[in-house]
Amino acid sequence: MEVINIINKFEDSIEEATTLPFSSKKILDKELIETFLEEMRCHLPEDIKKAKWIQDERTKILADTKAEKERILAETEEKVTQMVDESEIVRQAESKATAIINEANERALGIKSGAKEYASGILEDMQHNLHGKLEEIELNKRELQKF
Repeated sequence: MEVINIINKFEDSIEEATTLPFSSKKILDKELIETFLEEMRCHLPEDIKKAKWIQDERTKILADTKAEKERILAETEEKVTQMVDESEIVRQAESKATAIINEANERALGIKSGAKEYASGILEDMQHNLHGKLEEIELNKRELQKF
């Protein structure tokens, strides 16, 4: 900022000014002081505009940063929720799959048991029929031998 440079030059002029004997007072050139004051008046509005622009930019950057932070937080929260939901869906799917497999195994055991009973019943009927046929064959054989 230019005003600060002018103030620094003004301070340097004061340091270089002649000191009155037996005093801490200094002799300054009135025209020099007026020149410094006029330069400050000229540059002050420009420096104020620059400072205002810097302040506005700072405010804008802070607002943009806050908006970006909020967007990132919302996005992150949405992803976390989605991951939790997906995890819950997977857990439910695994649970349902286990239930289906268990039911299928129970049905398979029931079908297998039913098939064994059915086959056993048929084999017993065949054995009974064959036993009857064997007796009939034996009887026919005995009758044949009687002739």
